Amino acid sequence: VLFSDVGDFYARHGWAVFPSPEITLPASPLPTSVSSSPPTTPITAESLVPYTKSDGITLAMEVKLPLPPGKHTRLAFSPSIEQAEWHFGAEDISAAKLYPDQAPPTVKGALAGGSFGYWVRDFNERKLIMLRLRVGGEVQGLQEVVSILRAAQAEANEWGLGKVVVWNPDERVQEACKVIMGKDVEVKNRTEGSVPCLRWNGKRGGGKGEAEAGVEWIALEKYCWC
Repeated sequence: VLFSDVGDFYARHGWAVFPSPEITLPASPLPTSVSSSPPTTPITAESLVPYTKSDGITLAMEVKLPLPPGKHTRLAFSPSIEQAEWHFGAEDISAAKLYPDQAPPTVKGALAGGSFGYWVRDFNERKLIMLRLRVGGEVQGLQEVVSILRAAQAEANEWGLGKVVVWNPDERVQEACKVIMGKDVEVKNRTEGSVPCLRWNGKRGGGKGEAEAGVEWIALEKYCWC
């Protein structure tokens, strides 16, 4: 697996390029009007630990669910605090250089009910990227995601970033974005920069697309990028 800025190059050399849908929301302060979405609790690097652990357990169970027709393997990266800290460390280094008189950002994510998300600030490209967004139950999950994404927008706004980017948004995340924006939000396929690529080297062979097409890659979010 690799994340490439030149997906076409690797496609010519036997790698399968996976779809990379993403949604972009503008940075924005928290709304002042009364909202029906639940309140959020900030997540710090220290308080994130139990959430990555529970997320890893849940994701491991999801990987074992029956495969859809035409798929032979399900792939996922197990989320861990070590992965998150790697992203946070890079963020803190950039913040220290750009804002030497200011303490580095401590809010790394947000919790709302049974849902949570954590993010990283890309100061060079002036965007906040959701590393992972775990949606809770069917009933409350939508409004919880609305709250988390609004918290992300507010953090982006506070640090002078222009937007919030969400990789591979599912239907509920897309619906939450629609609630926030008051209209349908365009889902774009990322074709340049961090394009996920896979080459299968198992018993089924690989490099021609057939084996790779049988892989279902779930939770393909920014947390697994390196």
